[in-house]
Amino acid sequence: FVKKVVQLAMSKGMKDAFAVAEEKMREYPTDVKLIHTLAMTLQGSMMITESSDIEKEEYDSKIQSMYEKVGRSGHTKYANQSNYMLASRFIQDGEYEHAQELIDLLPEYSALDKKLLQASLWMKTDQVEEAEKVYAYKLLTGVNNIQIPLCQMINIAVQKGDTKNAEQLVECGEAMTKVFGFWDYNSYIFSFEKALAEKNVADTLQILDQMLTAM
Repeated sequence: FVKKVVQLAMSKGMKDAFAVAEEKMREYPTDVKLIHTLAMTLQGSMMITESSDIEKEEYDSKIQSMYEKVGRSGHTKYANQSNYMLASRFIQDGEYEHAQELIDLLPEYSALDKKLLQASLWMKTDQVEEAEKVYAYKLLTGVNNIQIPLCQMINIAVQKGDTKNAEQLVECGEAMTKVFGFWDYNSYIFSFEKALAEKNVADTLQILDQMLTAM
C-alpha cells in the first residue's frame, strides 16, 4: 500500500496520494504503525514532487497532525518515533521549546539517537559547547565500536587465507588510530590481532613488546 501511495504522488501528485492515505486511515483509525508509516511516506514524497507553497503548507500540517496523533497514542515504539520526527521538524521550524519538550519524552537509550537530536537543538540555541561534547563523545564511541569488528574481520581474513585483505584491514585500523589522534598503543592492536590469528610467535612477541613500550 505504501508503494501505491508513492506511485500516486509521483504520477498524479500529492493531492491524490493524500486522498488514498486518508481513506486508509479512516478505515484503520487506531493503527498507529500505519499512520506513522504513511506520515513518513507522505513527508518523503513531498520532497520529490512539486506542489505550490499553499499546498505544501496544507500537506505539512496534515503530516504533523498524523505524527502528533501517534505521539499521543501511548504505543511506546511508534510514539517515540513520531515524537522524534516532530522534534526534528520543530528544530527546523525554530520552535525550540516544543522540540525540547518532545526530546525530554524520548528514552535515553533506543534506536533513535536522543543525544544527537539534543545536540542539534543546542546548535540552534547557541549552546555550541554542549553540542560539541555530544558530537565528540559520539565520534569517540563510534571509532571504538569499529575496533572490535575490524579485529574480527582481520581474524576472519587470516582464517580464509586472504593475507592481502588482512594486511589492508590492519592498515585501515592503523590509519584510523592516527587520524583520530589515539595513543600509539592502539595502533598496534590490529597487527597484534593478525599475528595472533596467524599463530606467528615471533611477530606476536615483537608487537607485544612494542605495545608494552607504548603504554
